[in-house]
Amino acid sequence: KRQIPSYASNLKPEIQQLRVGTYTNPDAVADGAILVVGGGQTGMQIGEELLQAGRRVFIATSKVKGSPRSYRGEDVFFWMDRIGLLTMPPEALPDPNMKYDRVPIVGNDHPISHHSLARMGATFLGRLNGISSDGTSATFNDKLQEYIAFAQEGYEFLTSLIEDWIANQGNAIDYPPPTPEPEWEPHQPLLDYVAPVHLDLDENDVRSVLWCTGWGADLTWLKMPAAREELGPHGRPESCDTQVPGFFWLGFHWLRFLNSANVAGFHHDAPYIASRLR
Repeated sequence: KRQIPSYASNLKPEIQQLRVGTYTNPDAVADGAILVVGGGQTGMQIGEELLQAGRRVFIATSKVKGSPRSYRGEDVFFWMDRIGLLTMPPEALPDPNMKYDRVPIVGNDHPISHHSLARMGATFLGRLNGISSDGTSATFNDKLQEYIAFAQEGYEFLTSLIEDWIANQGNAIDYPPPTPEPEWEPHQPLLDYVAPVHLDLDENDVRSVLWCTGWGADLTWLKMPAAREELGPHGRPESCDTQVPGFFWLGFHWLRFLNSANVAGFHHDAPYIASRLR
């Protein structure tokens, strides 16, 4: 199910509201400026697409780590596999809360960052706090610079893990030297920018709001209360196993590994469940 805040109903009827799953392309978005709500992977990618189409874009951000698209000549997923991050069990994480991290900011086939979008003309804001009861304005927190720094720290943390792995393997000569991705080159006007905490939607000609606020699991159809009672704080299962005899979860995030929910990873959990069933 889509996670749309209740105050979305405050927006005026003439403001177009699109959601992840209903958005198709920039031509389907009403004329005028667009407020993209959600600073994760989807919000940033769609924001970039709208900017490329020449649209005026406001992006309400959130706390999401950054990621390179490629590093030392290889795709980031190549490295996540090599360093063992994809098959790392939750108990091996340096911080248990890491398993609740959102999908890092990364382009579909190229790097993307706050800096690259700011250079394209995006106006960044803090996290959206609400819409006024008359639907004329939006309010935001003042943590934009904190979110930009957090994304950079995530980027640097991942590349440092890769460098540590290469150093331990002693095979640095097998890969090209690291080359900074231009998209992550700091954009000084963005770093100097103090984002407003209030945005008048009419004055800024905001005619569309695109909700990129994620999805949640809707398991109300499951008539098995004992299994649903074990769901984690985000309403998702956190292990293949349950207290219900013969009932298991498959294909959800972080069941046994980071990539439990991915096509490239859930097959590691399937044999485990099969062995339990046997």
